[in-house]
Amino acid sequence: MATRALPTTAKPQSQSLWALAWRRFRKHKLALAALVYIVLLILVALLAPLIAPYDPTAQPTGGDLASQYFQLPSAKHLLGTDELGRDVFSRILYGGRIEMLVGFTAALVSLLIGVVLGILAGYFAGRPFRFYQGPLAREAAWQPVSFAVWRVVSWVLFYGLLYFVASLAWTLAGDGVRALFAGQGGGTWFSLLGLVVTWGLVAVAAVWGLFAKFGLDLDIVLSRFIDFMLTIPGLPLLLVLSALLRDTQGAVGQWAQATLGASASVLIIITVLVAFGWIGTARLVRGSVLSLREQEYVTAAQALGGSEFRVMFRHLLPNVTAPLVINTTLEVGNAILQESVLSFLGFGIQEPVPSWGNMLSRSQEYLFQAPHLVFAPGFMIFLTILAFNYLGDGLRDALDPRSRL
Repeated sequence: MATRALPTTAKPQSQSLWALAWRRFRKHKLALAALVYIVLLILVALLAPLIAPYDPTAQPTGGDLASQYFQLPSAKHLLGTDELGRDVFSRILYGGRIEMLVGFTAALVSLLIGVVLGILAGYFAGRPFRFYQGPLAREAAWQPVSFAVWRVVSWVLFYGLLYFVASLAWTLAGDGVRALFAGQGGGTWFSLLGLVVTWGLVAVAAVWGLFAKFGLDLDIVLSRFIDFMLTIPGLPLLLVLSALLRDTQGAVGQWAQATLGASASVLIIITVLVAFGWIGTARLVRGSVLSLREQEYVTAAQALGGSEFRVMFRHLLPNVTAPLVINTTLEVGNAILQESVLSFLGFGIQEPVPSWGNMLSRSQEYLFQAPHLVFAPGFMIFLTILAFNYLGDGLRDALDPRSRL
């Protein structure tokens, strides 16, 4: 009797996380359109020197100059000219380069800082982290995280700080003590007593530093610092920091002007945005690592002898990648928005470097005389921020395993 073969069914092909995410993402039409817009914007920004019909900083020099200012959009000038006769379309293209540079650089540097601080705070939460240990300290009953190189560096920093305090004390003692030691009379015993007490404290601290062991919970330090930063109004602090860095009397301002010239404001605004942009990323990574470090695969990796660096960056970090991608996408748009606000207020990108923010700031002075100058930079800011928000929304739905897309 012939046996009947059973029908075979095709085995379903397994798909990777990113393949499934891309399949879900394609169903989010607004996010897909936003991705196309952002890619085109990046390409246009990169090819701006080839696409722009005019130099963005060039001003008319011949003919009737008055007729070349505030020109309406035409075939010669697609978006018209500004109050100095510069082509608005060319400035929009070059301004896009600045916005992309500021947005992506600030977001990526903030991502790097936030990931490192967040994963250290989350992984070592509740465990003492050794940042100083004296060279004569005993190891008995002391089981902190072992960082031999950091021990040497922190020892040098500790005694360097003591030297700084001693030098400061000698300076603050004034000429009275120095005159007393020089035998010129005019010194005061009060100044000498203050100097002796200060140096005595330095000596006690130096002896303590030979034997002391000091540990600190990085999670507590980072969390309290973030809480402190969140209590400060963001915009006023950004304005103050931007003004301090742009001050040509300061060391940073002088170096930036001497090195980068007119582009110094670009580096300064990126520095300002990075100084506060890492906070959200650090909180996100810390919270995720706190919940993941007790999982079985982390315990298994530790039991197999995996180093702490490997556990953190080989096993924990990949599991935080999805929320990091979403957060970084949103941070790019947020950085562009903050740069536009600072430039609009006069504390961001400075002329003659074009950016959408300073273009919008200058156009407000001629709102009734040339209202067309407002629409181009304002519309580009609005559309770009909206695109990054839609892209982040689509990535969130695509990378969320509970999504129904």
